[in-house]
Amino acid sequence: MPASTHDFADTVTEQAATQLAVFVRPAKLSDSEHLIHLNQAFRYEMAQWEVGVGDSDDEDEGYPVLDYDDIEFILNKEDPVNLIVLGRRLENEERIIGYSYSYTEPWESAVSAPARRTRTGATPRKQAPGSRTKGDNEEETPPESLYLAELFISEQERGLGLGELLLTGTLHARNCAGLSSHLFVSSKNVSAVKCYMKFGYDRGTRPSGDAAHDLVMEMRNCE
Repeated sequence: MPASTHDFADTVTEQAATQLAVFVRPAKLSDSEHLIHLNQAFRYEMAQWEVGVGDSDDEDEGYPVLDYDDIEFILNKEDPVNLIVLGRRLENEERIIGYSYSYTEPWESAVSAPARRTRTGATPRKQAPGSRTKGDNEEETPPESLYLAELFISEQERGLGLGELLLTGTLHARNCAGLSSHLFVSSKNVSAVKCYMKFGYDRGTRPSGDAAHDLVMEMRNCE
């Protein structure tokens, strides 16, 4: 988006954060303990959508475990804005109460084949260098799209609009005008679907290829 528009969006985000007595910023290594705890809660909660959807012993099933090494890799080797935190400033410390993890990847929304949800082994921090390179016989790489892999607010902090604020901060942190975005969610997770639709994500018309997260949602422009 133009610089003036981006600055305005940042101002609106800051004003909303001030009204809600929270902050939104890229993660720091010092946030690791809080992030690991939130990721554990996130994976536990997301498991409810996977119950009874199939049995697998594949360690790559479900959402990836976030540990200290992963956080360090994301911040130092990927891009600091891939990991955004939302928190409250207490008297002597900051308490992280939500986070998002996102990254850009090739994505073709026009194809009719089932989409494939990104698994642990396919996240940037787990990929070997060059794993996305195009082979001699492969088709041209699709355009990049922002994949919203994880967005989570601590349960006791919900109902205040903090999820919307975190999503706003996540999108604005990238200044990604012209970039599309996509995500996978369970159609039964009505509150999440409504939140994403409010931000301009549309329900996809093709199957996700993942019974637990059956709904593909896409936004044409992150601006």
